[in-house]
Amino acid sequence: MPRALPDGAYPRLLNRMTKPEWQKSFLGSGAIRYKQHFDAEHVPLQNATDWDKWVLVWKDPAYGSGLMETILFGQLLPKAFGTRAGAKGNHFPQFDSSTGIMEKIDDDTRVKPIYMFGEPFQGGYAMDTTFANQWSILDEIFEDLAKQPGRHIRVCGQAIYKNANRSAAIKEPPTTHNVMKLTAEMVKRPDMLKKDMERHQKPPSPPTFDPNNAVIHEEATYPLECLPDHTGPFFNQHHSVVTQPLVYDQNRNLVPPWELPHKLKPGVLVTVRGTMSVWKIGKSRPALQFNATKIRILADSNEDPEIPSPEMVLPRPIVRTQQSAPKHLAAFDNDEEGGGDRKRTRTNSPTPGPAFGVRTRHTDKN
Repeated sequence: MPRALPDGAYPRLLNRMTKPEWQKSFLGSGAIRYKQHFDAEHVPLQNATDWDKWVLVWKDPAYGSGLMETILFGQLLPKAFGTRAGAKGNHFPQFDSSTGIMEKIDDDTRVKPIYMFGEPFQGGYAMDTTFANQWSILDEIFEDLAKQPGRHIRVCGQAIYKNANRSAAIKEPPTTHNVMKLTAEMVKRPDMLKKDMERHQKPPSPPTFDPNNAVIHEEATYPLECLPDHTGPFFNQHHSVVTQPLVYDQNRNLVPPWELPHKLKPGVLVTVRGTMSVWKIGKSRPALQFNATKIRILADSNEDPEIPSPEMVLPRPIVRTQQSAPKHLAAFDNDEEGGGDRKRTRTNSPTPGPAFGVRTRHTDKN
């Protein structure tokens, strides 16, 4: 159904924003103002001398207390605008300059998806006005802290993984050994003894993931293989599991992680509930980030989904070597240092690196 029709997504969203009980929840309703109803509060950070952080908190008790939680809306933008979803999320593989070792995603790495939202397409005067209200308030925040170019909103989703073995790592159970008591029956039947020992010593095979039998709810976790692009040399996870994001489709059903690329595709209209924070690192310009706690899809898109593909090759580290002169002048350098042979021996090129190669759904009642 077209979004602008009387029963479409645009009128339904606007009607909700005009209701008195919802006006204080939507940032674009015009009922929320910076410095009047909420303000930015500086947060001191430990062990981070060149980092600064601000959080937005309620100032008017009639609106709330503590962190300011609000609802934004927008249209999802493609990867070209900065959207980063899939198994890698916002993690950019880098080499440790001191060791030359690749910094991979391990069990303690915090990985989150990044979604970029823009102005809805052909929304009409009312939709354009509410989006402009939304952006105007964000612009007021940056007038106080910094400027952000473009009318794109950066939304950070919930953590993709969690370490399922974190509690076990704190207190590990005592190691048990397979000790079997020898009996007369075993002596008479040595083949039984051998079979039993093999059964106890053989490690259990990992369970295979079947999405058709997955039980989907807000606290559910899934094995890593549920993400199609979770493969390759970027991952070094042994105890991690995939968490269930609070993303709901048009029928208010939870979207499991393996279906996210098909549901959260470019052009979909969404509302996002969450809090806001502002980060400043060193001399860089502060950046506002919306931390999503819940995402709802209001309207689908005709755009093709951007399916994340696995990356099997690691980027090679840049090795910088000091050169005294270009190659065609190297022979003269040798002569100046003591009459070296003008006929240069051929050196082998650097050795290339190794080739790296019954479903239950939870319904949102809000």
